[in-house]
Amino acid sequence: MNTPTISILVVTYNRSQIVRRAVDSILAQTYQDFEIILVNNGSTDNTSAVLAPYLDNEKIRYFTISENKGAAAGFNFAFDQIQGEWFTLLPDDDVLLPSAFETLLKIPQNIDPTITAVTCNCIDSSTRGFSGYGLYESQFLDLEKIVKNCSGEFYGITKTELLGNKRLNVDLIGYEDSFWYQIDAIAKRYYLHEAHRIYSTEIDPLYRISMTNESHQRNIKRKVQLYSVLLHEDFYWKVTKKYNLKEFLMRSFYGWFFLHLVKDKEGSQGYAQKLAEIPGFNKYKLFSMIFTLMGTKISKFLYVKKLV
Repeated sequence: MNTPTISILVVTYNRSQIVRRAVDSILAQTYQDFEIILVNNGSTDNTSAVLAPYLDNEKIRYFTISENKGAAAGFNFAFDQIQGEWFTLLPDDDVLLPSAFETLLKIPQNIDPTITAVTCNCIDSSTRGFSGYGLYESQFLDLEKIVKNCSGEFYGITKTELLGNKRLNVDLIGYEDSFWYQIDAIAKRYYLHEAHRIYSTEIDPLYRISMTNESHQRNIKRKVQLYSVLLHEDFYWKVTKKYNLKEFLMRSFYGWFFLHLVKDKEGSQGYAQKLAEIPGFNKYKLFSMIFTLMGTKISKFLYVKKLV
């Protein structure tokens, strides 16, 4: 197979009932110069059998990881397999619209050949509206606009040269922004105000059954782990402080709060120092004093009862 234009990364784990939809939506694209890097991320169901009929397709490169270590680890493995000029990630429960690649690749051709990343919106499968928020017209996007304005779920393609050695932090589940901000800082990105992917916000019944109750509940241990790791994501803090002060303050405060709950003195002091960097935000300093005086038992009670 010649070097493809686009590498599509699909990492799947125990989604045998729906992963075919994602793969089929790629194979049905009007633009066909691509490879699919399909990673079975330690599935324990019949995913291997479901995917077996696809393995003779020359566009698909199939890999199996013996043990599931999370989606981020799976995608990091897939990053190392990329051969295409561009790359994109497709969750195993989502679907691409047929002209997605054709449309996105025309942006550099029609607007500016130096564009190195193209973003579009997605359709929320539940609401049928856009899942990405903060942008209302097609435009160039710099890092400031992305950090300040964008939230929700978007889609796009990125030049592989921008990836380099950057990888997802496997301990920062749900905080992929810390990875993408590093790419956005060096990308020439254009946003197309159209949707070319269906973002699944509904959980299929079999997958729901396999989820533990812990996954549905607010879990203090998981939050503590998250904020312990996030504290050291220096680039994330640098850009949020510069471009999205509200986000910086909120994450700093909650980082302090959760690490205070488990009496992680060094970690909570690290977040307290971040809050102290911003003059005039006495509300957050006041909350910090209140929770300190209340102690961890009362703080934990308020969190569990969803009062904070």
